[in-house]
Amino acid sequence: MRADPDIAVVRQRMVDPPPDNPARMRAHPGREWLVVLSGTAILLLGNRRLRVETNQSAEFPTMLPHAIGTAGGPTEILGIFDRDARRSHQDRDEPSAADHPTR
Repeated sequence: MRADPDIAVVRQRMVDPPPDNPARMRAHPGREWLVVLSGTAILLLGNRRLRVETNQSAEFPTMLPHAIGTAGGPTEILGIFDRDARRSHQDRDEPSAADHPTR
C-alpha cells in the first residue's frame, strides 16, 4: 500500500483538559480522525462533549467548532488530518503552538 501524501499522522501527548471557553474552539476546512492510544480524551464538537477512551477513535468534519483535551490525566493520541485540515493546523501553529488545544 502506498502512503497518501495528502494525509498527515501526528502522535500527540496531551496533559491539559479541553478549554472551558467555547471561544477557544476552532473550525476550519477539512476532516480529522483521532485514535486514543492511552488515557481518555475529551472531544468538544459543536455543543457536544464526547469521551474517547483508549483504543477508541473519532472522525469529524472540522467545519464544526472543535477542541481536544484530557479527562484528568496524560493522554496519547494519533491525530490524522486530511490535506485541508493539515494546512489549517500548520497555518495556525506557526505563530504559537501553545494556542493549539491538542498540543
